[in-house]
Amino acid sequence: MDPNTPTEPALTPPPASGDLKPATLEIGVSKAPATEIHSDVQPVKRKIGDYSVIRELGRGGMGVVYLARQESLNRQVALKVIPAGPEASEAELKRFRTEAETAAALSHPNIVSIYEAGQANGVAYVAMEYVSGGTLHDQTYKNPLPPTEAALLVESLARAVQCAHEKGIIHRDIKPSNILLAPRAGPCVDRSGLPWLPKIADFGLAKRLDNPALTASNLVLGTPNYMSPEQAQGHNQRVGVSTDIYALGAVLYEALTGYPPFSGETSFEIIQHVVRTPPVRPSHLRTGIPQSLEAICLKALEKDPQKRFQSAKELADALAKTFQEKLPATVITPAPSDHASGCLPPLPPPQFKLPLLEGGYLPWQVGC
Repeated sequence: MDPNTPTEPALTPPPASGDLKPATLEIGVSKAPATEIHSDVQPVKRKIGDYSVIRELGRGGMGVVYLARQESLNRQVALKVIPAGPEASEAELKRFRTEAETAAALSHPNIVSIYEAGQANGVAYVAMEYVSGGTLHDQTYKNPLPPTEAALLVESLARAVQCAHEKGIIHRDIKPSNILLAPRAGPCVDRSGLPWLPKIADFGLAKRLDNPALTASNLVLGTPNYMSPEQAQGHNQRVGVSTDIYALGAVLYEALTGYPPFSGETSFEIIQHVVRTPPVRPSHLRTGIPQSLEAICLKALEKDPQKRFQSAKELADALAKTFQEKLPATVITPAPSDHASGCLPPLPPPQFKLPLLEGGYLPWQVGC
């Protein structure tokens, strides 16, 4: 049989065995108990500059993230440091600073905010917004969302990605474990009815279109289960807007089915599926998914970038249109806690009803 001929997918859940979780080639913060000790990582002092370390939150190939308290402002932050600590090379420090600068260039309610980057006690750090609700992967793996909620969730993420694209930034590692969930202290503020606000995190693999020299070439960077075919093949010169759109389609797929589009025993096996095998239709894994929503998901997951949505905004508008007739004309006023970081505009008077704009989204969700 010709190895380039696409194979028909089996009508079974994508994971090949048991509780197989998504594999990661590069970055992806993993949870770690506060008491766990990693001998390959330089120990972090209990205090780094203005920050007192409380406990470890997670780690990845490019950093370790701690929960810390900023003493001068008496607030909790997520503090990311280089694993090598004072032994970090100049190349590692440059890449670390580039990640911080990339994320700091963005201001959007669905993107984790960067507070400060610096160096203290010989350790380079980035202080960012602490998001306490876990990740989208924690919520959706083997536990899919209702279709309407999944669509509206990814719509809000797509608008955040559009904001990044307009700034010339390609994330390249959008996946459920890089989407953090901020719990809401008050009433729901959006149409999804979800008790948390999703926020895109981890721009460690981001590509700056205005400075391609900062992007590694001919390397497979990302997480195989969610990366696009061109990314899986190491064609980084072809990585662009459509790469993030594919990843958003993969996030939507997992939100709808509880599984990523492709899984396998090894990263190589997953990549082969990503490049050659069409995904199992979501409706074959779960009943009740509207045909129009499935079509949007599969279009975002097309192997050919030219057949995908041509912008994140186009994807967001398609998702909003799918459920426009079922959505309420007004929404509840945002809770004060959602405005604490300064990402959203000032609150209107209490109980004031905000009309939805054309396309079904709120005024502050337009543009960047």
